[in-house]
Formats: sequence, C-alpha cells, structure tokens
Amino acid sequence: DLQLDSLPSYDDVNFRVTTSEGKRFVLKLHNPLIPCGSPENLSLQNEVIRRLAAAKIPVPEVCRTTDGEDIVEVPQEEGVARARLLTWLHGDILPESEPKSIA
Repeated sequence: DLQLDSLPSYDDVNFRVTTSEGKRFVLKLHNPLIPCGSPENLSLQNEVIRRLAAAKIPVPEVCRTTDGEDIVEVPQEEGVARARLLTWLHGDILPESEPKSIA
C-alpha cells in the first residue's frame, strides 16, 4: 500500500509517497508546458543532485526505475510530462513554514 499526499509546488505537481514500510519519497510530475521540465534540464538537475551528494551535502537521492531510468515520460492531454522519484529529505516544507522574524 502507498499513501500519496499533495505537496506545495510552483510549476509542477509533487506528492509525498509513503510506503507501507514507512519509507518516504517525493514524486515530481514536471509541467510539460514550460522549459524547466525538459529532459535536458531534468537530467542536469539530477546530475547536480548526484554531485552534491558526492560532496557529502545532504540532498535527496534520485531513484531509478527497474530499467535504470531516472526520468519517466507520462503522456497527458497537454503533452508529455516527465516524472522523477526522489528520496524524502526530512525538514520543513518552505511554503508551510512561518516567516522568520528579523529580530
């Protein structure tokens, strides 16, 4: 069993995925109508994540399919969206956090 919870997002659709074992992931469906959802941009983002992880900076891990792909195409009425699955990195979800006081 999986539990899906909608997460705040600007251009994409994001879900927190929780497995029956309690593992958490972020499923990102990238908007096919804007350039930042292109295969090139998403591949670049994945590479940046991998390099940051190699430098021991805490970032989510990019998950791969059983075929070894890290970006999956999802046909939609508006075009082909692209999906990625990242491991969950515990912390505050920024749109839900309270603004910090300057004082």
